[in-house]
Amino acid sequence: SETVICQAVADVLRRTGTHPSQVDILIINCSLFSPTPSLCAMVIAHFQMRSDVMSYNLSGMGCSASLISIEMAQSVLRSYPNKTALVVSTENLTQNLYHGNERSMLLQNTLFRCGGAAVVLSNKWKDGLRAKYKLLHVVRTQGTTKEAYESVYECMESTNQRGVRLSKDIVKVAGRTM
Repeated sequence: SETVICQAVADVLRRTGTHPSQVDILIINCSLFSPTPSLCAMVIAHFQMRSDVMSYNLSGMGCSASLISIEMAQSVLRSYPNKTALVVSTENLTQNLYHGNERSMLLQNTLFRCGGAAVVLSNKWKDGLRAKYKLLHVVRTQGTTKEAYESVYECMESTNQRGVRLSKDIVKVAGRTM
């Protein structure tokens, strides 16, 4: 995780000309991997960010975590003028690799591995002049049915192997949500 996250952060800071001390808000999301100290603490220490950085470490939110992080950054930026937010979306299933034989739980080993992306968002007027994109709206739909809740589920299987079970309904649930 450190390699993936720190490289993504270094790349986005370099490309945007943002110094780590300019980051006011740090949001990192990762579906399953939630270590102590947090991923935010790791990035703050690695890049020697200020001690007053507002940091939010999100986990257990699955595929929607990236969108939730962008929505959260947008909300925080609305409340605090002249701020810069760094949002990092990552996944790391290395420690949660499933070693059992149940088909519904083996699929996650091939679909999800380790990767990451980072974006810098700002509500500063001067940054708007050089920005590549402008975030106008965030639209998020949440599936609240039992079928949606159980479409991706971390659990123990019959031989006490922990893994993530993907239901056959996942495509239907995702399609309906989109």
